[in-house]
Amino acid sequence: MTGTQSAWRILDDSISLSSDDQHTSEMVSTLLTSFAEIDPVGVSPDNTFFVATRVGGFELRRGDQLAEAHPSRPELILRLLAEINRSVVDSYLGFAAHAGVVALKDRVIAIPGVSGAGKSTITAACLAAGFDYLSDEALCIEFDGQTIDPYPRPLQLHKAAFLALGLDVPIEFAESTEAPITPHDLGARTASPGLRLAEVVFLDRRPGRTHLQAMPRGEAAGSLLSLSFNHYKRPAASFELVTEIMQTARGWVISLEDPLEGARRLQSEFA
Repeated sequence: MTGTQSAWRILDDSISLSSDDQHTSEMVSTLLTSFAEIDPVGVSPDNTFFVATRVGGFELRRGDQLAEAHPSRPELILRLLAEINRSVVDSYLGFAAHAGVVALKDRVIAIPGVSGAGKSTITAACLAAGFDYLSDEALCIEFDGQTIDPYPRPLQLHKAAFLALGLDVPIEFAESTEAPITPHDLGARTASPGLRLAEVVFLDRRPGRTHLQAMPRGEAAGSLLSLSFNHYKRPAASFELVTEIMQTARGWVISLEDPLEGARRLQSEFA
């Protein structure tokens, strides 16, 4: 394939993209700007993605897997980002749980939840309120040292979330049901590596005013383990890690309807 080739180091993985479509390459590079660029030479073929223009759309292939057809560039990019996310989370060597993760100075707040719970929306609201960014997808904790690895992928927001947050949908994704947005678009910084978890906040979306209440540490630990991507790889070590972390971290439940109000409540509580 002639065209461009770029590569990035993301968590414990290396990812490469080759494309004959310059605009796609530029968009992906902008969305992945929080990650260090590396030399594409040496990236595993299994972690090399190929994008090719075709009549009526685009083609996406990973390594020697069969190509997928995508009629539009936004659909292609959303699929590519999803595949990259799956790859890097699967290969992460530490403990990973499904969560949005932000920080106030050196105080890390994890917001665990299943897909569709509103993690990305409240995470984006926190960034707009001045929090630093670690991830909208995964809380990544090293087994040795219990420190958190930032995973600042582009946030994935549904159209309703853009509306709730008062944000404009990126013009390229105007016809899509969801769109990616970088922390830089929200005026946020990526948090430094090496921080430790301080607060675990579970979402309870319901009408009415925002309310934050304490949650028993043992209950928070069990819920966090249940939302892990990879605890099955090292079950005993994962249980020990989360149990130790929750001896000092605090558990909470936040009931909210308005994500911006929720972000302000977290800021006033944890600042």
